[in-house]
Amino acid sequence: MRAKRIAIALGLVSALTAVGFVLAQTPSACSGVSFTRNLKQGMTGSDVKCLQALLNQSADTQVASSGVGSSGNETTYFGSLTKAAVVKFQEKYASEVLAPLGLTQGTGFVGSLTRAKLNALLSGVTPSPSPSPSPTATPSSGREGTIIVNQAASPASGVVVYEGDVGQGVIGITVKAQNSEITVQRILLSFGSTKVYDYFSNLYVYDGSSVVASTPLNSSTVYKSSGTYYLQISGLNVRVPEGQEKTLTIKVDVNSSISRDLTLPATVTIAVGQNGVRGVDGAGVDQYGPSLSFSNSVSVRSTLASNAALALSTDSNTPLPRNYGVGTLGQAYGVEVLRFRLRASYDDVKVTDIENLTVSGSALTST
Repeated sequence: MRAKRIAIALGLVSALTAVGFVLAQTPSACSGVSFTRNLKQGMTGSDVKCLQALLNQSADTQVASSGVGSSGNETTYFGSLTKAAVVKFQEKYASEVLAPLGLTQGTGFVGSLTRAKLNALLSGVTPSPSPSPSPTATPSSGREGTIIVNQAASPASGVVVYEGDVGQGVIGITVKAQNSEITVQRILLSFGSTKVYDYFSNLYVYDGSSVVASTPLNSSTVYKSSGTYYLQISGLNVRVPEGQEKTLTIKVDVNSSISRDLTLPATVTIAVGQNGVRGVDGAGVDQYGPSLSFSNSVSVRSTLASNAALALSTDSNTPLPRNYGVGTLGQAYGVEVLRFRLRASYDDVKVTDIENLTVSGSALTST
C-alpha cells in the first residue's frame, strides 16, 4: 500500500511539473527573489540568476545543458543564451504571455506578462489563462462586455514637433464600453524600426486633462522584437462606464538635442496594433481591441531657432524708376528710392544690419 501511495504521489508531481504549474522544489537561486522589473539582454542581478534557474527546471527551456548557465551553474548576467531560453519559455506559454499582446513568437524580453508567469511558478499558484500583471480595478456590473477601440480624430497624422517640445499629442485612442463597463489596463505601442528614444524622452497617457500614466523612453522601457520597437504601458485602471466612450491621448516630450548623426526632419510612426489595448469587463474577463491596427506619423524637426528664416521681397509700393531733381549743389534729401518687406518664419528674427545695398544711376544735365 505504501509503495502504491508513493507511486501515485510521484505520478501526480510528474504530471503537474510537465504542464509547468508546479515546481518540485524552488531553486536555491530564487530564495527571497521575485520578478519586479523587466529584464532583457545585458542586464545583471540576482533576479537574472533566478530566471536562469527557473528556465533550467525544464529541458525544453534550459539555458544550457552543460557549462556556464546550466543547472547549478547559473549566473547573474542576462546573455544571449538566457534570451534564447526566454524565447522558448514564452512560446511554451504563448497563450498566457504572447497572445494577449498580439504576438506569436517569443521576444526574449521579460515584460509584465512573462514576469507574472514566472512569479506564479515561484509561488506555486496556478495562473489564469491570461494573467494580469497590474492592479485591476474590479468593475461592478458583473456582466461580460465588449471593448471597441478606434483611432481618435485628433491628433491627426502628420503632426509636426520640434526639439525641446513638451507634452505634444501624437495619437489618440477612443475606447467604448458595450454591455458592461470596461476598465482599460494596458496599451501596447509600436514604433516600427525606429529607435523612438532617439527622438522622444518621455511618454504620457492622458484621460482628458489628467495624466494616468507616464514613462521615460530608453533602452530599459522600450524593447525590440523581430526588428520592431515596442512600449507596453500597464496599470492604467481607466474606467469607461457602460455605453460610454473615452479618448486616451498619447503625448511625448521631444529630446532637446537630437543627435546630429540623425537626419532631421525625421518621421516617427506610432502604432496601436491589433489587440494592443486590453480592458477588463464587469465579469472580470479580459477584452481586447482594436480589431485592426492604426497609426499616426509624427514629423520631428530641429529647434525653431535653427529653422528660423528671413524672407526679403520688394514691397508693392516701392517707387517706380524715375528721374530725381537735385539742387544746384547736386544734393537731394529724404528721397525714397526703395521699399521692401521682411518676413520671419518659425521664430522671431532681429535685423541688425543691411549689407550689400547698391544704388546706381547716371547724372543727367538740363537742356
